[in-house]
Amino acid sequence: MSDTGASGSGTPPKKRAKIWYQQAFKAEWMDEPEFKNWLMPDPTNKYIAVYSVCNMKLKNCNKSSLIAHQNSIKRTKNFSAKKKTVNIEQFFKAKSEPDLSDKIARAGLLLSSFMAEHGTPFSQADHLTEVMKKMFPDSNIAKGMTEKV
Repeated sequence: MSDTGASGSGTPPKKRAKIWYQQAFKAEWMDEPEFKNWLMPDPTNKYIAVYSVCNMKLKNCNKSSLIAHQNSIKRTKNFSAKKKTVNIEQFFKAKSEPDLSDKIARAGLLLSSFMAEHGTPFSQADHLTEVMKKMFPDSNIAKGMTEKV
């Protein structure tokens, strides 16, 4: 006599397979500090995340996949290489305007070279800078000049 129980066959009941839903890319992931430097959405498919450093696309992007990629050796190597690489845009940027101290130094050099070229005594530089301050009261460059001999 066998005791098979109520089921009769002795096999375990079948488990239902979990339904897998596709995870759409969430824009708030790009605001998180661990993802903001390398994660961006795919412009053509809302279910794909693009890793800008690795040039890799992840289909069905969920947060656990992002964290797994973040901790991967490949991403770590690529990310450290990117930090060392100089961005080409830096070579094509227009020079920024010099700060006030550079402008004052340039004005002093121009005044000194003018006076030397024309044989003007340097003792007049004291008076000339004071006159320039009165002539150009709104100029910060004139205010900063102190050509004292």
